[in-house]
Amino acid sequence: NERDPDEYETIIQKTGTNSRVLVIGTANVVFDGFTVTGGFQNTSGGAGGIYIGADNVAVRNCKVTGNYLNTTGAGGGGGGIYVHGFAVTSSVEISSCTISENIAYSSAGSSGGGGVWFRSVPATANLIFVNCTVTNNTMNGSANIYQGGGGVGMTSSGGPLLQFRNNVITGNTAFVGRTY
Repeated sequence: NERDPDEYETIIQKTGTNSRVLVIGTANVVFDGFTVTGGFQNTSGGAGGIYIGADNVAVRNCKVTGNYLNTTGAGGGGGGIYVHGFAVTSSVEISSCTISENIAYSSAGSSGGGGVWFRSVPATANLIFVNCTVTNNTMNGSANIYQGGGGVGMTSSGGPLLQFRNNVITGNTAFVGRTY
């Protein structure tokens, strides 16, 4: 029998400031069926909710909601989820997740992804982002910097293999740049 995360919800909630809810820094991890909320990170990097900095990571059937990132440096983003491309050379999967009501704020440098930010992803990577709902996330900050992706944003260094399908992306906002 598989666990039913809707019927038996497990919440991982951070209280207080200056801390992500979850850091995945080890390869070959499956994180399945959790609600991640309450992250509040002040950093020059990314992620209020989940920080992914390793290969062969899968985040499945999760709710990532109500997380906040305040970044003061370039490359920050991902109020909900941040995928640090410098650490990813093979694959990251985010599937069947709801990513909602996360906020990323940046006062310097290029940033993006109120909900999800894929940063500096190399050409060797395989990104799988399928069957997700990304809604009511915000990317905000200074008007004189690039900010993209109220819902999902990405920078890459050579064009990774991206499987991006069957997602609902709606109601997201970005102060400057794109809202998707």
